[in-house]
Amino acid sequence: MALREVSAASSSTELAAAVSLRLFRFGGVQKVVLGGIAAGFVLYVMAKITGDLSKAGMMAPLLAAGLPPGVGSVTGVIALLYQEDG
Repeated sequence: MALREVSAASSSTELAAAVSLRLFRFGGVQKVVLGGIAAGFVLYVMAKITGDLSKAGMMAPLLAAGLPPGVGSVTGVIALLYQEDG
């Protein structure tokens, strides 16, 4: 369970970095903040669903622990690359 919490924290950090590193003078701040909130909500819901599926025996525990942080990390990296590329 500790590995799941650490990887979830790292993916949340990457999502937060994508929201907070945007230069505010370019505008569109509301869109970026709402996107960050939505991404965090999706990450939370995905973690709960995969955890429930794992407890029911419908998904492997390793996959259930790794899927939400993996998706969150990839989403955060893509958002950062998209913002930095301009």
